[in-house]
Amino acid sequence: MDFLNACYAAGVQNFHGTQIKILLRGENYPIGHLLNDDPEGRSALISHIEFAWLERFCPQIIQTYSPWEMEPLYSGSVSLYLDRIFRQSD
Repeated sequence: MDFLNACYAAGVQNFHGTQIKILLRGENYPIGHLLNDDPEGRSALISHIEFAWLERFCPQIIQTYSPWEMEPLYSGSVSLYLDRIFRQSD
């Protein structure tokens, strides 16, 4: 699984190729153990987020890259917005 951890203590981190063992499948989210992480074990709750969540928990992202100053395509979709601001060039 590939995902970005936007609230990682050391800054945004790309978890590319992370293996995860699903521990619980909620109706709208899985919770899993990250297998190739530290030996103490970390878990992840994987869920879709909204702009309100980013404003509350990652205000520095919203302040630096205001979605409301972008084209409607990006200000209307958190997924497209995050892809645009964190897109890595190949």
